[in-house]
Amino acid sequence: MIDVARNARKLVRLGAQAIIVPTMDVVDWGRHQHEMHALVAPVRAVEYGIPIFRVASSGISQLVDARGRTVASAPMPGDGAMLAGALDLKASGSLPWDRTIAPASVGVTGLVIGWLCLVSMQNKLRPATVVSPAVNPV
Repeated sequence: MIDVARNARKLVRLGAQAIIVPTMDVVDWGRHQHEMHALVAPVRAVEYGIPIFRVASSGISQLVDARGRTVASAPMPGDGAMLAGALDLKASGSLPWDRTIAPASVGVTGLVIGWLCLVSMQNKLRPATVVSPAVNPV
């Protein structure tokens, strides 16, 4: 599955209207692990606004629409199971807004950390000032 968001971003930038993903789920995984991995496709479909057709070697194969709804699925282990459905190719996907502002956010965070380090170093290098006790005239 497209666990690495960078690959999905590249496909969407290139104008992908759907993503077809062959995925090699580990045979030794239990049902819970296969079900957890099958949750990635609906999340990516909603995230990029395009349908995903996920064909798993030993896991759960599925056809997910652009809204993240599973239209069809084949169970695991799925030996001999067939999966059919219409892959709706309406429009190209789009990048979510957080993917656009993330680099700027990282830059601002780096600047703030750098500034805080600089201020901390200046405070350590500054000579200590000695305050003499106040003298009360009698």
